[in-house]
This record gives sequence, C-alpha cells and structure tokens, in this order.
Amino acid sequence: MMPSVSMWVTIRTEAAARTRSAISWATASMHPPSGYRSHESLGGDCGTADSFLGLAPARRMDICGTRWSRVIHITATGLIARGGRVLLGKRTSTIRFAGMWDAFGGHLVPCEEPSTALTRELEEELGIRVSRPRFLGIYEDVDPTSKELFRHYLFFVTQWAGVPRIANTEHSEIRWFPPEEVDFLDVAPSIKAAIHQVLPTKP
Repeated sequence: MMPSVSMWVTIRTEAAARTRSAISWATASMHPPSGYRSHESLGGDCGTADSFLGLAPARRMDICGTRWSRVIHITATGLIARGGRVLLGKRTSTIRFAGMWDAFGGHLVPCEEPSTALTRELEEELGIRVSRPRFLGIYEDVDPTSKELFRHYLFFVTQWAGVPRIANTEHSEIRWFPPEEVDFLDVAPSIKAAIHQVLPTKP
C-alpha cells in the first residue's frame, strides 16, 4: 500500500519506536510503553501559552515533495469498552471529520497530563467519571486541509461511574459495537486497529 500525502501518521511508544505510512490513518498495532512523559517532546515551557492546544511551536517537514508546516494539537482519547463491546460516537455535522464514528476525548489544556485530560473530556462528553485508564500508545495524524499535526494519547477505559450519555454537541449519536462490526463503520483505521488489539473478535 503506497502512502498518501493526505495523511501522514507516526505511532510512537517509549519501548519501541515504529513508523509506518498509510492512506489516511495508521493501521499498525500499538504496544503499551512502560510509561509516558506528556510534555518532553512539545518543545515549549509548560508555563507558556504556546505549549499546548494547537499552539506548540510549528514544525516543518517534506512529505512526498509537499512542505508541511503547522501547529501541534495534543489530545487524549479513550476507547471505552464493556462486555466485549466498544462505545463510539458519531460526530456532528458542525465539527471536523463530520459523520465519522470516533472514540471520545479532546485537547489538553496547558500543563495538563493526558490522563487528567481524558478524565475531564469524558466527563464533559459522556457524563461519566473514569478510573484507572490504561495507556496504549501515541499516534499522530495530519489534517490534509489545515496541515496541522494532531498527536493523540490513546487510553483503554473499562472502569467508570455513571451511565454514558450525550452530554455536549460534539456527537449526534453514541452506540455500543462489537469489534467485528467496527470494520464496517466510517472509523479511522488507527482506532479500528486499536479496538481489535484490545478486544477479541468473534469468529
């Protein structure tokens, strides 16, 4: 499969760095590292406004002859699972990647740890309070329109308090899916790969 300029993805762990290119998002499996350091690679002081939320120092690189120069968005994303199924939300028509099914999460605020951001975002989006999320890895993608880089800290969530519900305007629908049905949804391949890694698929 030849890489596309439309997306360029790097999946990173501290245990082993792996880089693969693919059309749109990554399909490589992610392996949990021994831990993560959320601020060390952002190139900014935690106390400054340009360290997070799309305001990290711009980076430049050439991909297939195209110059990419963009700010960096840092996000925390949670795969919420129970009873062998994963909870996904359908993105509303007013936000980026409208109509796609996606996991839940959002941007870090200055000096915020990814796990703290995950807890805050899932409470804002679903009205639940998560506990003991398991860190899976980091993946990156580039928005082909804005050419901005998104760095996602991905977590596996199996413990929470409350009943998941639509708590804001980012999703028009939420639904539980067995992993074998996820392949037929409009979901980023990197999210599909992570779901299949952490949840068994029935034959």
